[in-house]
Amino acid sequence: MTNRNILGGLGLFVCFFFGCGDGSVQFTGKVIFDDGTPVTSGHVVFESGLLQYDGIIQTDGSYTLRGATERSGIPFGSYRVAVVVPANDDGSLVIASRYGNTETSGLTFEVESGGPRTFDITVERAGN
Repeated sequence: MTNRNILGGLGLFVCFFFGCGDGSVQFTGKVIFDDGTPVTSGHVVFESGLLQYDGIIQTDGSYTLRGATERSGIPFGSYRVAVVVPANDDGSLVIASRYGNTETSGLTFEVESGGPRTFDITVERAGN
């Protein structure tokens, strides 16, 4: 095996596991209520045309948004954002209903090369 083959194989391995600069990025954020307490369940949805990506909200309010695989990111571009949170046991809403739809939430985010790698989202409680 030549050095060229070894280096080529190593390059493919690195690209597969760490990304090849494909114009995409992974990022994180936190979903909180306007009083600063975390939203403790649900997921965030980022939508751009036919593309849709989501991240699960953890109990501390944090989320990580990834692409189709564990190590891939989402493509650069403009995204409309929704926050989907399950209703309380009695069926009442946790957050204002407008956040559950990318068309009504009013939340947008621009994924850019060299841009921010975090996007924190503040939402209002239902009934406020």
